[in-house]
Amino acid sequence: DKIVTVVLSESGNEIGKLVRTYNDDYSVITSVNNYNGTTSVKTFDYENQTVTLTIKNSSGTIIKSITKHLKA
Repeated sequence: DKIVTVVLSESGNEIGKLVRTYNDDYSVITSVNNYNGTTSVKTFDYENQTVTLTIKNSSGTIIKSITKHLKA
């Protein structure tokens, strides 16, 4: 896997982070964004033609989850 990490900071303090992971053939891309007490996970799966988004609050409770099927 290939991983890209972006850190959002303010006055030297980390206030958010985005971690994007690519599988070996780039057919699945997962982005995990932690900011302001929420975590969003977005997965693009080109092989299965889906996009999934899940948003969790600071307690880890899912507050929104959706999966869309891509059209050719």
